[in-house]
Amino acid sequence: MIRKMSGRGVMVVLAAVILASVCGCGARARARAMASRSRMKQLVVMAIHYRVSNRAWPDRLDQLKRHAAAESWDDLITNPVTGDKPGYEYVKPAADSANAVILYQLRGGKRDLSLAVGHADGSVSSPVSH
Repeated sequence: MIRKMSGRGVMVVLAAVILASVCGCGARARARAMASRSRMKQLVVMAIHYRVSNRAWPDRLDQLKRHAAAESWDDLITNPVTGDKPGYEYVKPAADSANAVILYQLRGGKRDLSLAVGHADGSVSSPVSH
């Protein structure tokens, strides 16, 4: 037996579906942001390891590839927030400054300053403010 749903019942179901989709999107976006920050942390730590081993910062991001598992490099440089590959831009610091930004996130191949950045001290911080 099929029962006809009242107008109020339809509205409740519709509201529940919309609320679930809105809440789910926020959770997925937060998960992607966390995954990106984790990848950035790994790349920054790899750059620091390179610097300690070679007594100089790497010139390019791809010089860190040998420090990553071969099958994971492509995943590591893909930004889960923006989908860019490479999703990060490495900037060799001019001087040894812990505050120096050495890793930016890319969106459409350009730096997105609304996203977190990686520093020479190994930290990943909130977006750069202007």
